[in-house]
Amino acid sequence: MTVAYVDTQPCHLGSASSEKSQREDFAFQSPPTFVQSVLCPDVGRRWKTLVHVRRFELGDLPDDEAGLRTWLEERWVEKGELLEELKGKLSRGESWDDLGKEEENNVE
Repeated sequence: MTVAYVDTQPCHLGSASSEKSQREDFAFQSPPTFVQSVLCPDVGRRWKTLVHVRRFELGDLPDDEAGLRTWLEERWVEKGELLEELKGKLSRGESWDDLGKEEENNVE
């Protein structure tokens, strides 16, 4: 499972009217604090949360410890790549609706 947090209203210095400022006017992987999540009535408007879940059949996992370690490391790398893809899409002002779908379509 991959979870990404985006603060859509961070403190931003500079002109919000410039195109560059609009694209960069978010804070990636910046979740609300516990206090903010409890006390802010509009926490869902300020922070956006994306959860990406992939399921694997137990029978498809490696049987030995070394194989499982390698398999897990590969998933960890994929998770990092997915987060980088999301960050890039957000910085370009693109939607994240299709994030990771190309990868899912290529899974056998």
